[in-house]
Amino acid sequence: MNYSLVTAAALWFISLSNIQAQSTTQKHYNNSIALTIERSVKSGYKVNQDYSYVATVHQLEFEQSIVRNSEEQVSLHLLVVPQVNTAEFKDWKIKTLQRTWEAGINAGMKIHAYLSKHSHQTFLFASFTTGPHYIQRTPVRQNEGFIFNNNMRLGFHFPIAGAVGMEIKAGLRHMSNLGFFPPNHGLDNVMIGANLNYSF
Repeated sequence: MNYSLVTAAALWFISLSNIQAQSTTQKHYNNSIALTIERSVKSGYKVNQDYSYVATVHQLEFEQSIVRNSEEQVSLHLLVVPQVNTAEFKDWKIKTLQRTWEAGINAGMKIHAYLSKHSHQTFLFASFTTGPHYIQRTPVRQNEGFIFNNNMRLGFHFPIAGAVGMEIKAGLRHMSNLGFFPPNHGLDNVMIGANLNYSF
């Protein structure tokens, strides 16, 4: 991964937040854009799994507020997540480590639970997304090509500077094709990750 690009993006986010901080005292934001990196820490949910599928997820997250409760303690957001991911896998039949890639777009909902009435930059969240993807190569348990990517995350968001914030999150990912193309036993991962985001 090009870490100089990530550094440049971080500096750009912070410069934008400083401009906004000088021009407005707004503390409640309706939209955000984020650059997210995640990594799978376990394949499958069983103790002894017959495959290994380790994914590194690179995604943009576009978030828009839909509704808040009257106390502004909880809000519901639309989440759109295009992504291009890389992975390595092996299983009981393919003994040597193989490389593959995935690409697609997810959409879903994200719930914020704010820890302060005075700022919407510190909150706990839960997100649920799904969407169509293409996967180049797979373990023998799953057909390659068209697939659905289903995700659940729990996490914590905190401010860094002005409108720039960071999220730390963990959750589950399940990939399968609804039985359209066998075999379809699915690819499951426990994921952890973080993002850098700009709210506006």
